[in-house]
Amino acid sequence: PKYIYHNNNYNDNNDMMNNRTQHILNDNTMVGIKKTSICDALMESASHKAYTTFAQTHSFQANYWRDTRPTQIDKYKQFSQLAQWNNEGYLFNQTLKDNFAKTLKFVWIMALQDSVVWPKEGEVWGSPDPMDPLHKPILPMEQSDWYIQDLFGLKTASYDGKNYFESFDGDHLEFDIGTYDNWLHSYLLP
Repeated sequence: PKYIYHNNNYNDNNDMMNNRTQHILNDNTMVGIKKTSICDALMESASHKAYTTFAQTHSFQANYWRDTRPTQIDKYKQFSQLAQWNNEGYLFNQTLKDNFAKTLKFVWIMALQDSVVWPKEGEVWGSPDPMDPLHKPILPMEQSDWYIQDLFGLKTASYDGKNYFESFDGDHLEFDIGTYDNWLHSYLLP
């Protein structure tokens, strides 16, 4: 998520620009409030609004909100369409896993400067640590629950050599046509 801060009393910009959260600052200042409390409050607010039947039905952005902190995991499992697609919900769907296994090849691409997806490592199945998503390092795919438990077949696809990973130095979907053409010919076209 992107956060906007307004005030003229705080100047520790280096501390504000760390971790994986991009901050947009209005005249590079902030009230002396710890980043963690604001980020936690914003996550609480987003989860409260995203995990409702109305939001999941009417907002595709809410469908992609994934907050698996212990305080939100029940709501995530109950309301999130993403939880259902990843077999993280309360009901396991074997058909999802079977269909995932039918795909011959997956190409996962990460934008190294992504300012839309947080964490950007999620584009290659990395996951925030559910115990402390804002402060602990992002878990690589192999340490995520969906991989370890093979909830929808990601681990199986990995063992079967179906997963391919690429990255580009740019923001969300801002790759050039030459790079796109190279990916198509390298992985999908004969």
